[in-house]
Amino acid sequence: MSFTYENLAITGGNPRFGLRVFRTDRRGRSVYTFDSTVTGLMPRLTWALGERGQASVYVLYSVGEITNAALGTSPLILADVGRQRSTTVGGELDLRFRGGDGLRKDTRLGLELGYGSTSRDHEFLRYAARLAALHALQDGTVVLRCQFRLGGIKTVKGRSAIGDRFMLGDASLRGFAFGGFGPRDLGATRQPALGGNQYAVMRLDTQFPHAFGGRRRALFRGCSWMRAACGGLMMSSAQLGRLMIVPACAPPLA
Repeated sequence: MSFTYENLAITGGNPRFGLRVFRTDRRGRSVYTFDSTVTGLMPRLTWALGERGQASVYVLYSVGEITNAALGTSPLILADVGRQRSTTVGGELDLRFRGGDGLRKDTRLGLELGYGSTSRDHEFLRYAARLAALHALQDGTVVLRCQFRLGGIKTVKGRSAIGDRFMLGDASLRGFAFGGFGPRDLGATRQPALGGNQYAVMRLDTQFPHAFGGRRRALFRGCSWMRAACGGLMMSSAQLGRLMIVPACAPPLA
């Protein structure tokens, strides 16, 4: 559950003020072997940079709790059972570039950097970058899309908990459930996902928006005929004592 509020009058429109309040409640299933809840709020100030994009700063405060760990849960996760408060101060930059030369081009670049600490004496630097490019060829009859994302957590003090690390799934690589790829504790009974400290993902799409019928009579308007998640890389060294690298490649989906 998430609620977002924006107000332009408080600051005169630039920057604009936003507030997000959220709560997640997950029950232990195939990915998790425990129940977890996270409640938080994130005030944000966003400056418009004309047509080129925007820049923002935020404060994220959250309270997470892990309970009801099942039999066979990894000892690496059992150490995280209980409540944890977390505060992160960060900033984001989103830029957009459009090209010409007879082709429709749209490229977007996003950067994020934040510094956080938890009530369990974990201090960390969190970073992320994303690049998305779109090229429309032959008057829009063929659309090429490419997305590249990476992110990481650099521990400054203490150790990371499972709630601090990255859990990725279908939104990052098609064909994978949430937490479906990445480091796992192979010594535990149910081999639960541990989350990763770093990740990199690339996705490619080829679309034919006007196939079978032209621009006005297309039978499958906007349909993606070829979709492939090219590959992903996720790694974690926290608590494991050694580096684990798990490559992943999802099959093409119709």
